[in-house]
Amino acid sequence: VGRTTLLLLLLLFKQHAYALHCDSILTLTGKETFQTSDYSDHTRNYSSDRAIDGNTKSCSHTCSESKANDWWRIDLLGLYEISCISLYNTDQKNIKMSSAEIYIGNSSEKTGTANKRCTTLHGFNPGTNKTFICDGKPILGRYVTVYQHNSDFVVLCEVQIYGTKKGTTDCNRNSCFILAYSKTEFLALTSCNILILNVFFLLYTLGLVCLPI
Repeated sequence: VGRTTLLLLLLLFKQHAYALHCDSILTLTGKETFQTSDYSDHTRNYSSDRAIDGNTKSCSHTCSESKANDWWRIDLLGLYEISCISLYNTDQKNIKMSSAEIYIGNSSEKTGTANKRCTTLHGFNPGTNKTFICDGKPILGRYVTVYQHNSDFVVLCEVQIYGTKKGTTDCNRNSCFILAYSKTEFLALTSCNILILNVFFLLYTLGLVCLPI
């Protein structure tokens, strides 16, 4: 078997292994959720936090007056490498979620669609529960958004996210990416870079290296 064939087989094996693997489920208690609007039936408000309350019979439900591009989003308050997302749906005639998409990233701009697209909710029909795996590989991000590109509502009866924590929770929206490393790792990298610069400066002053013109 040639080297090229072996590399292709290894690549296919890695993709297959990833497709079968979801990391540990994240605890979403205390995380912040948002959505376009809240549907109300005069007895209860179907707010965004109902999608992470641990009860699959309690659903979040948008109700945009313009009925265009509804969305639901969660702020994980830190950086996570997200591998899988499980969504629970309810069996109602007005729910059409199979064309919605999941976005993951560090930006809250453009209702989350400025981030990387994870996948489309193909096969997410009314009354179904389904686990979605991001196309290609896990995605690093703070925000997870479910976005409708049409006039349908976003209805989620439970959201479960699988991943691995990669950053601290004390980052803000502008510097979150800097803390993709832990504080100890970040300080170590910074110290290493300073040492390299000092060595280079010493060699430059001794005339052992020169700067390109």
